[in-house]
Amino acid sequence: MDEERKDRIDKLNDTLNSRTRYQNPLDKRTPVKESESSVVGDSWQTPGLDEMLRHERVPNAVHPLMKKIFVSALLFFVAAILVAGYVFMGGSTFISSKNVDINVLGPTIASAGEVLELGVSVSNTNNADLEFANLSVQYPKGSRNPENNAQPVTYTREDLGVVEAGAEAVKNVRVVLLGVTGEVKEIKFSVEYKVKGSNATFSKDKIFEVTIGSAPISLTIESPSSVISGNTFTTLVSVTLISR
Repeated sequence: MDEERKDRIDKLNDTLNSRTRYQNPLDKRTPVKESESSVVGDSWQTPGLDEMLRHERVPNAVHPLMKKIFVSALLFFVAAILVAGYVFMGGSTFISSKNVDINVLGPTIASAGEVLELGVSVSNTNNADLEFANLSVQYPKGSRNPENNAQPVTYTREDLGVVEAGAEAVKNVRVVLLGVTGEVKEIKFSVEYKVKGSNATFSKDKIFEVTIGSAPISLTIESPSSVISGNTFTTLVSVTLISR
């Protein structure tokens, strides 16, 4: 039995390894029969499908609150554009401190002890009037009243009234400055005003610098740089009147 099986295996092996006994399968093709009809029937249209088509998904409706928010935002945007255009065309009475200017006309170098005269103008280039306007001046240390040199002056305030749109108010300021040669003095000018329909007070400031060119009196002090405790020492003070 085993030998018979072995003979069968050997024959099969010879057949597989033989170049003459093995033949490729024939290339046989069978044409596909044409369909008798290409018309698709309507059997797929069932009542269930018609019911599904009738109940197609409907988009969710927008909430009424969202509509109100959208309309409010749109109205606000349109109103902002109209207001901006109105202001840009110059039809508004809004006032800006950028359109209020303080101009100071006068020398930037002054002699100590002499009267310094300055011309101050407050111009209003807004399209509305400045109401209850006033001009205040803050003087540096060592300033004196030009009418009385012995009287110090630190602050003055003058009423300008109403500064109309496109107009200016002019005031003269007189003061005597004291200091050493080359010292820079700062005079601060401030304008305060109100606008129609508002209780708020607005202001605009300007700093004007004046350099002391010369002094009527020169003061020099000479003293030793060091002394011994208990000993006397001498200090020389020289006061010189500078003639003009």
